[in-house]
Amino acid sequence: MASPSAVLAAWEACDKTDTLFVLVCTVLCWTIVPTVGIAYSGYAWKRNGMSAAMAAVLTIATCSVQWFVVGYTLAYGPGGGWFFGDLDHFLHWGVLAEPVGTIPAILFSEFQLVFEATVCAIAVGGFCERGRLWPVVFFIAVGFSSVAAVWDGG
Repeated sequence: MASPSAVLAAWEACDKTDTLFVLVCTVLCWTIVPTVGIAYSGYAWKRNGMSAAMAAVLTIATCSVQWFVVGYTLAYGPGGGWFFGDLDHFLHWGVLAEPVGTIPAILFSEFQLVFEATVCAIAVGGFCERGRLWPVVFFIAVGFSSVAAVWDGG
């Protein structure tokens, strides 16, 4: 675990303009996932519209937990196997102290999470009115893990 002074020194090395730009883009892109849920609720019968919107909220929750625990390290961990990274960043260990390019790694991680959650939310739209909501969690977990594992951004 990095010391607070090492984290501050790494963050001082980041470009403030790039960091602000990615932060604003991340905040704006977070609205995509609930919007997808609201859009899919338009395809549902009136009595089932809430289930499509709740699937999007469930997607955000499931993807966020999974990305924090193991998704980032599988997609962007250094080294590892041919298709996926190693577990150096399991539970986001060391992510706070190192920059990725000119932005903090924790912000880069959040930005990538937005698009992983968006992909899952789009896929979940197929469940609209076709089944129960809780089995969707298993689908998201399996699909999200496989996408994160073969993403291999490193």
